[in-house]
Amino acid sequence: MEAVTLGGGPRRQLIDDAADARYLRSGHIVFLRRGVLMAARFDPARLDVGPAVPLVEGVEQALNMGGSDYHSGAGQFSVSASGSLAYGAGGIGHLLESELVWVSRDGRAETLAGFDRTDAANQVRLSPDGRRLAFVQQSGPLWLFDLERGGSTE
Repeated sequence: MEAVTLGGGPRRQLIDDAADARYLRSGHIVFLRRGVLMAARFDPARLDVGPAVPLVEGVEQALNMGGSDYHSGAGQFSVSASGSLAYGAGGIGHLLESELVWVSRDGRAETLAGFDRTDAANQVRLSPDGRRLAFVQQSGPLWLFDLERGGSTE
């Protein structure tokens, strides 16, 4: 993972072997390392990164699977502004079938009732209020999944 000053400037390596990094308001960055969701303290003013610690193993990540052209390193996870985490279980590789789980702050993981990923939902993101998931299906449009009532709308 690298940082670069907006408007130009040299690139600076921050973390080796990191993909799909995201900055959180808590002052941390979360990123994937070979299917493991990691977190580290981050000071954006000094570009200082603390030690990385593993949060969740087996997060779905598109990474160098034989026969696939999809090697972006992108992970299927999202963190809301309130700190809630949602992720697609599955580990390394772009899997046609996997499950999406909700992880509470105390680490309990539960499958989301009513969320059907059999049509390969991609790019799953949690809304800022933590009430909906936005995702795209292979065949096209943006969908919203309501976490409270358990249904999807296009």
